[in-house]
Order: sequence, then structure tokens, then C-alpha cells
Amino acid sequence: MTTLIATLAVLAGLAWALTATASWISKKNAPRALGPGSGANQGPARITLAQEQRAMTRAQLRVLMPVIFAVVMFAALLRISIGLAGQAEQSVLSALAGLAALPIVLTLVLSASGGLLLYSALPVTHKNVLSPQRLLGKRSYFLGATVLLAFIVFCVAVSLSAPSHLGWQISIPLIVVTMVFSGATILALRRLSSTASLPDPRMAGLDLLWRKTSAKLLCTFAYGVLLSCFGITAFILGQSILSTNTPPAAQQDFMVPGISASVVGAALVVAGVGLLVLTAKGTLHIRKAALADSGTATA
Repeated sequence: MTTLIATLAVLAGLAWALTATASWISKKNAPRALGPGSGANQGPARITLAQEQRAMTRAQLRVLMPVIFAVVMFAALLRISIGLAGQAEQSVLSALAGLAALPIVLTLVLSASGGLLLYSALPVTHKNVLSPQRLLGKRSYFLGATVLLAFIVFCVAVSLSAPSHLGWQISIPLIVVTMVFSGATILALRRLSSTASLPDPRMAGLDLLWRKTSAKLLCTFAYGVLLSCFGITAFILGQSILSTNTPPAAQQDFMVPGISASVVGAALVVAGVGLLVLTAKGTLHIRKAALADSGTATA
């Protein structure tokens, strides 16, 4: 418990340091007001590609901080989570083969939630605040809610029908953590919809495209995390059912649900990991996508 408290204190200090750094960068790079010579006669100076690139670099750095925090948080809590599950003497690779993989899943989702919450809490200048804008269609929220609800129903149903394979002591933390992650995702989307990523008012069009692309990537990331969590849980459940010691006459009754859960779980994991890969690829090419959309919109 002392180790857990110390780890949480270190993570809180890291979050404060990253927030303070972001605040200093925001104040230092805040766009200056137009000078007296930029009045109605001359108009604002035309934005250059170099200025757009610098603004997008700063926007990417703001996203990089929560990513670093999430990675550090996962590394710090991983060993503790395995130890709390009674697997402190096992390696990570051996833990992945059993129920200790579920604490690893919990740590992954919790770390992702921490990164999203830190992103939502990063300070901004008053010039960055906008009226909330809709960046995504209702379909995106509906799909996320459907996956979350399906996972909750799955955990509850299995805990009621087969408590020996997935009891409430496992399903309740899984449900709570995924709901926290969903809430953190909504807060991050709210931050995107109400805060300019490229604060220069001359980049308003490019900023809107940037935030729309970022919102799509964030939703893809959320789908990937939820599907991966769902899939790993289903796969482990299937393996637990198949490894149950039963009389030969009853083994056939366990084969079908065990294999089905394992196959469906593996498929969901593949789909989730694929979405996470697409998120990483899209994040690396977000500049090109935003500039291409900006050129299309201008044309």
C-alpha cells in the first residue's frame, strides 16, 4: 500500500509538472495582438506555411505530454497491479497467459484515462476559448455507447451465470474503469470542441479541420481501447472455461462456449489493435491530412 501511495504521489507530481510546462509554453507562444499598422486599410498579414507548421507543431506537443504521462503511468502501475492480483513473482509474459492479464488490462485502460484527463486539464490562454462546436456526428457517440453497453452487459451476464470464471471482484473493476475511460474521452472531446488547437485567428479554418481530424482520431482510439478490453476479457473467459476440470461426459458442454468466447475475444482484440494502429498512423500524418483538407476547402 505504501508503494501504491508513493507511486500515485509521483504521478501527481509529474502531472503537475507537465501542466505547469504547458502553461508556460502557452503564455510564451500566445499570439500577439495585431499592431497599429494592421488596421482596416492594410488588413492582417497573410498567414505563411511556416507559421502554420509551427502552430501545428505546438499543437502536437500538447498532445505528446498526455501520451508521455499515460506511458509513465502504465509503467509505474503495472508491477503494482500484478502484485495486487497475487502474481508478483510472475513475469509479464507468463502473466498474460492467465487471469493476471485482467489487471494488466485494467492498468492499460486506467493509464489511457489518465492521459485523456491530463489533456483535458492542460491550461489554455483566454484567446483559445471558443463556443462549443460539433466536431463529430451522433453516429460516433452511438457506436461508442453501444460498445460500452455491450461490454457491461457481457460482464454482468457472465458474472451471474458463471461466477467461477468471471466473478464480481473482476467484472466490477472492469466496468468501473471502462466507464471512467469513456467519461475521460467525453471530456477530451469537449476540450477539443471548445478550445482552439491553433490559436492564431488567421488559422480559424485550418484549426477547425485540425480539431475535427483530432476528434475522429480520438474516437478511433476510444473504440480500439474498448474493443481490446472487451476482447481480452472474452478470450480469457474462454480459456478459463476450457481449462476447467470437468468429468469427460461434461467436457463437451464446456467446449462450445469456451471456444466461442475465445474466438470472438481474439477477433475483437484484432479489431481493437487495428483501430489503435490506425490512430497512431493518423496521428503521425495529421498535419498532411489537415493541410490537404484545408486546400480542398479553399478550392
